[in-house]
Amino acid sequence: MDSPVISFFADAAGSARLLSESDDQDTYDAATKVTQVFSGIFFTLLVLWLSFTNGTKLSYIQQASLEKRLTVCCFLCTYVGAFSAFFNFFQLTEVDNFELDRETNFTLDFARPLEWIMTCPLMQLVLVLMGGSRIPEYRRLMMPALSVCTLFCGVASMLTTGAANVACFIIGAMVASVMFYFNRVQVVEHSAGEECFLYGDSEFRKASLILVFTWVPFPLFYSLSPEGFGVITNILVIQAGWAFLNIVAKFSFIFYIQRVKDNYVSRLKAKREMYGGNIGAIQGQAVEAWGGDVTPVGNGQNNAAAAKARKDQDQLGGIVIETLNFLGMAQHGDRFMRLMHSAEVNSIGQVELLTKEECVKLQIPWDLVSGVQKRIKIWKLEMTDDAEMALEKGEAHYQLDAEVQMSVVAEKLQALTYQNQNSASGSTTPVTGGGNSIMHVNADAMQTARLDRLEELMSFMQQQNEP
Repeated sequence: MDSPVISFFADAAGSARLLSESDDQDTYDAATKVTQVFSGIFFTLLVLWLSFTNGTKLSYIQQASLEKRLTVCCFLCTYVGAFSAFFNFFQLTEVDNFELDRETNFTLDFARPLEWIMTCPLMQLVLVLMGGSRIPEYRRLMMPALSVCTLFCGVASMLTTGAANVACFIIGAMVASVMFYFNRVQVVEHSAGEECFLYGDSEFRKASLILVFTWVPFPLFYSLSPEGFGVITNILVIQAGWAFLNIVAKFSFIFYIQRVKDNYVSRLKAKREMYGGNIGAIQGQAVEAWGGDVTPVGNGQNNAAAAKARKDQDQLGGIVIETLNFLGMAQHGDRFMRLMHSAEVNSIGQVELLTKEECVKLQIPWDLVSGVQKRIKIWKLEMTDDAEMALEKGEAHYQLDAEVQMSVVAEKLQALTYQNQNSASGSTTPVTGGGNSIMHVNADAMQTARLDRLEELMSFMQQQNEP
């Protein structure tokens, strides 16, 4: 029989081995958790760095065309979806589990607030880029920063108790209110004061409303959960509630941005096809008007005026077709445009000035005209770029027309050629009608070559700027 002393030392040695194994396991688990967290952080930073380094600067994107801005917005939405998927899968592990100091035992999945910190600033950035140059450039930093500050206050409220918990929640709510206020300001700025949260039909306003209305329930639900003030203690309700709010907020916003981009690309394609079919009008060919008559287009200032009139008429035609599609009357688009042409209403500006009394006098259906007028307001917000408008204003100010300028150059070259020929032969015969025909041919050839070079250059630049 073993003595009590030997039994004591044997038990002590066994306990020491068990304690050592337990300490080793805890150390291993802690080391694994730390390395996984740091690896995830560094790889996430690597992805962000590569994205912004190899992409176009956001300052250029905000000044770019709406097509380019919407494309970048959709790429940012892709990052939002990717980060959300990663952090939701990460919640299946126990690495992010954090025990909150509450009256009821509650384990926080810390990957959830990390997901919001990574994705919510991108959603605010999408709105700023979508608004374009009408939104001040400092908002690209301010709006994401406000969302990050709001979320940091929420995380601080989660990790504290008592008065600190309430104080952090109140500060976060105040920062969120400031953020939502600037979302409203951006709607006003984007529409030049014609829209706000209460009225308007633009896609930018709708996207802003989707973001605000789907974000407001988050602090309300947080205040009811054990992470906040512990009104709701059912774990199933809490987890399902967070998942539901997260899915609704991001899916509705991302799908709407993608829908806006697809609709804009479709309308832009139709617009380019419409203008592309009328290039001959700019180069001096005959044009068939909506009324059915064929109008020859002259050169010089007449050509500039004719091209401007044709462009205005094409824009009006596109808006009319789009409006009648919404009204279910697309089959009457040609009839309505012929009626407008007969009443000598051929531009957007003329339609905007029409009143009900004038429509009755001109025998134009007022219901269709009012629908077109409403659509024009939206069209100016959705289909017009500030850069393009600035170019048109500059051309109108200096009366720059490509054909006019090339005609002037051709005339100077032709005059110089004849001058050299006359100097060589000793003749002083002036250039007459035959020279005008030659000058027109030369102008057409030079214009065609110039357009070909511009097309090649723009194709190259577009390939270089593709994200």
